[in-house]
Amino acid sequence: MRNLVSFSLMNDFIGYGDHEGKLHKGVISSVVHYATFHDLADIVRWMADEGRVHKGVEPYGIVPSRFVPCRAEQKKFAGMRYARKATYEKDELSFFYIDIDNSKPSVKVNMDLALAKIEAAGLSYVAYTTRSHTQECHRFRVLFPVDRVICRAEAVKIAVAMNAKWISGQADLSVYDGADFIYLPLPKADVRCRLDGEALDTASLVQDGEALIAQCPLRQIGVTKAGSQKERKRVAKDVATLAVRPSVDDHSIRPEIGVHNPDVFCPAWLELYLNSDSHWETMRAILGKVWKRTDGTLTFGETRKIFGDIDAAEGDYFLKKYGEDSVQELIRWYFTLPPSGANDNWQPILSEEDIGLTIDVMEAECGAGKTYVTVGDMAASWDNYVFAAPKISDLRAIREQIGAVYGVRPQIIAIHSEAGDDRVPSQLTQWRRQLDRRTDKKPVVVLTTHAALMMHNWRDWSDFRLVIDEVPEVFMTQTINIKNNPDVLARHVRVSKMTDGRCHRVAMRKAGREALASHDFDDSQSINKEVLGYLSSRNLKTWVAAEDWAKRDKQAITFFSMITPEKLIGFKSVRMLGDEVTKSITLRAWAAKWGVKVKKLNPPARHRKVATGDRVTIRYFAESGDASLSLFGDKQPDLLHKMSDFIEAEHPGEDVLWTANERFRADAEIKGGTYLTPRTHGRNDLQRHTVLAWLAAMKPSTATGAAVQGVCGMTYDDVVEWREYNCMYQFAMRGNLRDPDSALPVSIYVYSRKQADYLHRRLGGKVEHVGDRSGLPVATKASLSSSQRKQVQTWSDKMVAHGWQNWAEVPASKTKSKVAVELVANIERAVARKLKDG
Repeated sequence: MRNLVSFSLMNDFIGYGDHEGKLHKGVISSVVHYATFHDLADIVRWMADEGRVHKGVEPYGIVPSRFVPCRAEQKKFAGMRYARKATYEKDELSFFYIDIDNSKPSVKVNMDLALAKIEAAGLSYVAYTTRSHTQECHRFRVLFPVDRVICRAEAVKIAVAMNAKWISGQADLSVYDGADFIYLPLPKADVRCRLDGEALDTASLVQDGEALIAQCPLRQIGVTKAGSQKERKRVAKDVATLAVRPSVDDHSIRPEIGVHNPDVFCPAWLELYLNSDSHWETMRAILGKVWKRTDGTLTFGETRKIFGDIDAAEGDYFLKKYGEDSVQELIRWYFTLPPSGANDNWQPILSEEDIGLTIDVMEAECGAGKTYVTVGDMAASWDNYVFAAPKISDLRAIREQIGAVYGVRPQIIAIHSEAGDDRVPSQLTQWRRQLDRRTDKKPVVVLTTHAALMMHNWRDWSDFRLVIDEVPEVFMTQTINIKNNPDVLARHVRVSKMTDGRCHRVAMRKAGREALASHDFDDSQSINKEVLGYLSSRNLKTWVAAEDWAKRDKQAITFFSMITPEKLIGFKSVRMLGDEVTKSITLRAWAAKWGVKVKKLNPPARHRKVATGDRVTIRYFAESGDASLSLFGDKQPDLLHKMSDFIEAEHPGEDVLWTANERFRADAEIKGGTYLTPRTHGRNDLQRHTVLAWLAAMKPSTATGAAVQGVCGMTYDDVVEWREYNCMYQFAMRGNLRDPDSALPVSIYVYSRKQADYLHRRLGGKVEHVGDRSGLPVATKASLSSSQRKQVQTWSDKMVAHGWQNWAEVPASKTKSKVAVELVANIERAVARKLKDG
């Protein structure tokens, strides 16, 4: 056993804003040398028994290596000798560590069983639970003595071997990059030791790891050679999967595996199969989704069982048509593929932090009873709760449910902008003081809005549990062009020289606060208003990509802001309710930046009298293209009006539930109908409506899509699905489809085929194209080229000057014959606008 144990210690704290006591991860406080591994184990045990706690965060971090002094870094931080950067690290690890986070959907690893396997191998170790450890999901770290100094490339190979032998593939293999560190335990952590065993036989384990890596030849170079950090992390993930992948000859079936398990199968996929044009292609696509969701950890028998469950819904059509041999050939094909996703090359643009927050998520379709079940859980627990809903109007229904469900009515407190004369921060302070003085044991329920929850400080409410009804919007962007005057923004905004990942943090200068308070802006500074509004919030953090900031004098730049989840840490628990919550930008961005984890709760079971697919008809106008603000505004300003006229004619006297963007509300009005804003959530008072019309455009900008992808890896299509299509689905479920006991037919109107296809995947039913019989001039191209716009401008001016109102009145000529047919509608609309404007 190698006796000397050396490591770099981090225990300096920094504070910014009102979040104090954060471990300074960039500063090495000191370098420690111990004579034996036993001494390190003693320190770990002392930390768990008597170590300090600083505002609930891990107070110590260590790197199992040393760093060389750096003068350049000393200039940034006065008095700092060492910087925790890979550039300055001596690649010599004096002990080995492995993190078990149980993040994969395969069978979870129990700490006791994993340590029993390690003890059976005769090894010394010290193990302790990490901050996110729970009884339901064990998360722990194990430190091992080594028989010689190892480098980080060897550490990856040892981790691959140990992951396959003792950890069942649940280890995190992305924690061995240069200068990566680990936290020492928090007080009260569960610490286990064995110190009379052997050190790791590093040579043997490195050899075993290389043998496993050889099973992945396409990406072998990323681990066996000095590849980039991105390549090593990607390879480590695939190698871990291959190391524990079941054999194609394994026909065993675990009882929890099946289409009923949301970690394995999404119920909406069954609708895809039932309404498919090609059963073979659809089945192959669905099994591919299952393979991806489970990281390729299903056995052959389990994959065959899921196939059977899907095909049974269609009367075993696939099996009868293609036969068992074809089924087995299809399933075997998946065992030849690494389960890598389309976005494997994504790397986050922000540095990851781990605040130790876990959110309990209850996902179910709209109207399934998520809120009712949660209120019942609140009443049964007899505990204090903060309940946050999207709008103040939503809180009235929550108050009624609480009164109906609770046996003894709790004390109900409203905290929001209309709850009194005081502003929300003052209300929080006053109610907190009153609650601290009370002596009765009666539970308290605080009703508030998403805005009040997300934009204010709830750190002192540690005796309350939090419920968030629907997913709050936490991600915002603002694109500005300052290339002609880059100094304008600099007077109000300070951009940090230090980077957070590949971005700079942005803060407000004193001049910015004064300008925002006095509303003293001239036209040249108006671009700053929204950026300064973001920066004025204490719960909102703002960044700009370092690459964009460097080019601010040449191109437009995009600032992006996120509401942080750090103020939610104080609650005893956090629960979020909604439809497809785990697909939201909110949870995915929080997970990528702050390490927020998700624990899925069992959703309420909803039994419909008649399936939605047997009731709904989805009608759309455009075969190609998609709804957009520019389409409804500049390109076809009369399109919404004609669509609403068509819907009125199809359903005379019907109370149509309709929505549109506020700016187009007058153009899209359906007379005699009921208007609803596009983002309305959780209402049960609109179930009388059987005709609905979605006339809104909510597609995000490309700048927003790029910022979201940089932060959490979501593609632009993912962002569109969440920002627009999920809102459209929520709207569709506001009407009669929300009633599980109804059998009435429902008609839903949307603009594009893409929107109709999404609703069809979620709801089933019939899809009809009404564009031909509606006679609407639907655009098939998103935009015109500059030369085409010039033609439209020239010909519309000429027609107005001659009094020609439509293209047929223009005399035939060589110049007329050169105008493309698809431009005629644009020219006539331009003429109509010019005549209307005089």
